[in-house]
Amino acid sequence: MKTNIAKESHLSLMSFRPATFYFLNSSKYTREITNPNACIVCIESGRARITYNGESFDLLPTDAFFIPSFCSYSIEFTGDPEIKYRAVFFQIKHLTGFDSSKSYKVQKLSVKNPSEFADRLSQIYGEHEEGNILSAMAQFLMMFEEIKDTLEFNEKSFSETSVEPAVEYIDRHWAQKTTDSFLAGLCHLSVSRFHTLFKDAKKMTPFQYKNGIAIHHAQMMLRSEKNLSIESVAEKCGFASSSFFRKLFLRTVGLTPREFRKRAGEWIL
Repeated sequence: MKTNIAKESHLSLMSFRPATFYFLNSSKYTREITNPNACIVCIESGRARITYNGESFDLLPTDAFFIPSFCSYSIEFTGDPEIKYRAVFFQIKHLTGFDSSKSYKVQKLSVKNPSEFADRLSQIYGEHEEGNILSAMAQFLMMFEEIKDTLEFNEKSFSETSVEPAVEYIDRHWAQKTTDSFLAGLCHLSVSRFHTLFKDAKKMTPFQYKNGIAIHHAQMMLRSEKNLSIESVAEKCGFASSSFFRKLFLRTVGLTPREFRKRAGEWIL
């Protein structure tokens, strides 16, 4: 598999990272995924099936789909005989009409002209790869502006709203040490009540949520910063013990950090 990922860029509006993925001699690829970035993906060749909240939907060439940040889903690609797709990973900070109080779904996008949409996504990647970052971001924002009002969502639950200050803090400070009492204080809750609501909202503990984000960033470092030792990656991601980091990485990703670095091209979404 060949993977081309443009260098990540940051503006006050959002994080922004286009990518192209190309599988050679592959038939199927399935993985449970949780990503701190939202993502728009367009299939160019092959097929995909996404399972989210117990429901599945299929995607064919020129189909596009939206993945909100911090949601768990599984995806299976089938080559025909190859698999190629383009993606834009992003984090919207402030955008009129994109309401952070809503819980967006993993969903197939309804676009008027799928082929044109795919071409625009390809152009955004090309612009970014050539170093025209602001142009690429402007094009992406125009495209996202056109689709944002069509996105399906659920209103956030009481539990999600109650622990939102802690979630936002972890999202920004995932590499720093913190305590349950501090996070509970941000939400004006007792520690026990905070734990109950957090598990209901995220289906995991605050510690597991924080570690999941850290492991995701560790994957990024292992792939892009080849000269960093495993110990350095663990330290940069907030792990005091490289041994614990290795065990958690293996349990989360299914590979050791060293194995993942060797097979970094197989990282997806």
